[in-house]
Amino acid sequence: MAFNGGKFRICIPLVSGVRIRERFRTVGRAVVRIAETVEAEIEVSQKKHLLSVWVYYTHSGKKWSTVYFDYGKNWREDEVFNSIRGEVSRLSPHHENLILQSEQVR
Repeated sequence: MAFNGGKFRICIPLVSGVRIRERFRTVGRAVVRIAETVEAEIEVSQKKHLLSVWVYYTHSGKKWSTVYFDYGKNWREDEVFNSIRGEVSRLSPHHENLILQSEQVR
């Protein structure tokens, strides 16, 4: 598979408890749904000094942009997906049609 839709980076706190792992699963599933749609890669890393899960996105060699952070949120997967989808569409408008088409298939 050719990855032409950019790249997502999911960053999680270095020290994580049950709550962070639960949020990572929820956010991660939402990111996977979008990444599959736009044919993007996903990488996961742990970072010091984070209090929640963060998601970054880059495409076409541009700098990383924050597309989601989970601090203070307890959103369901669909809410996370819709939030990230909006940011990805804003950063890379040609992906918007792919995302909308994939939702019609679901």
